[in-house]
Amino acid sequence: MMENLVYIALFAPFVSSLFAALFGMSERKIFIGVVASILIGIAFAASATLAFHVYTTGAVVHVTMMDWINAGDLSIPFGFLVDQVSVTMMTVVTLVSTVVHIYAIGYMDHDKSFNRFFSYLSAFVFSMMILVMSDNFAGLFIGWEGVGVCSWLLVGFWYHKPDQTREENPSISPSWAANEAFIMNRIADLGMLVGIFIIYWNTGSLQYDEVFAQLPYL
Repeated sequence: MMENLVYIALFAPFVSSLFAALFGMSERKIFIGVVASILIGIAFAASATLAFHVYTTGAVVHVTMMDWINAGDLSIPFGFLVDQVSVTMMTVVTLVSTVVHIYAIGYMDHDKSFNRFFSYLSAFVFSMMILVMSDNFAGLFIGWEGVGVCSWLLVGFWYHKPDQTREENPSISPSWAANEAFIMNRIADLGMLVGIFIIYWNTGSLQYDEVFAQLPYL
């Protein structure tokens, strides 16, 4: 039962993004935003139920979907860990995202790219869920990259607006701002990768439980 809730919490935003993407090139349809909001709400309900289970029983839910990377001594499964820390973040992310999705139905009502916006927004939530739920540093990095890409898409959402000089408009154009944010993320990526390499060099693993178990001896 708890394992199913983990999958629901993780993949409901993914389904929401795919659903909105199917209508990405179609004319604005309000029901896209409604369905996307409901799916994110379902992810919140699953996260809240998991949070109640974790905090009342003290149990940790660990799900391994499949083997992901096997190269020499390096073995990284595609797994997700729901403990007190991760389930708190899951609940916060899905709650805030549900509110944002509902608010965006009205806020973006006039925009011709209404459907595309909800696809990007739900993809952002899915990336955040991978980031906070992964049971290893490689999965965390993939989630971080997904958040970076979705941030680039959302910051530059109105990319069609032309660039203007500082004299005409003190603020920068959406496309310029998106590229600026993307470049800054790449700089942060380098630091994160260096940190992950150092962790693997010293522990021989990227799994949270194995790395943290060795910390007292490093």
